[in-house]
Amino acid sequence: MTPHGSEWEANPPIIVHCAQNGKEALGLVKSVPPELVITDFMMPEMSGKELALAIKADATMAHIPIILMTGAHLKDDVDRHALFLRILGKPFSAPLLMEEISRLLGKPGPGTAE
Repeated sequence: MTPHGSEWEANPPIIVHCAQNGKEALGLVKSVPPELVITDFMMPEMSGKELALAIKADATMAHIPIILMTGAHLKDDVDRHALFLRILGKPFSAPLLMEEISRLLGKPGPGTAE
């Protein structure tokens, strides 16, 4: 995976699945269980918080770590919820996101030797 503006590639590659809204994301998580979920707070049909609640309520998915992306004005509200392993306030840099993904998946990140 080569994120925009970065030369980092995971080895082995990270496979990314994208959803257009929270409801679609939940269906995708159920059908193709991921190692990690990255969600926005504000999404149509189901918010990031609602998505996280649905994932954590299902014993087959509850172990999946979730990163939440949110505007700074919402950060304090969602911090109270133990649903997310990391909350990234917008705007954030691509390298920060890649470092968090690497840390959570236990894979070498940008600028690290393998």
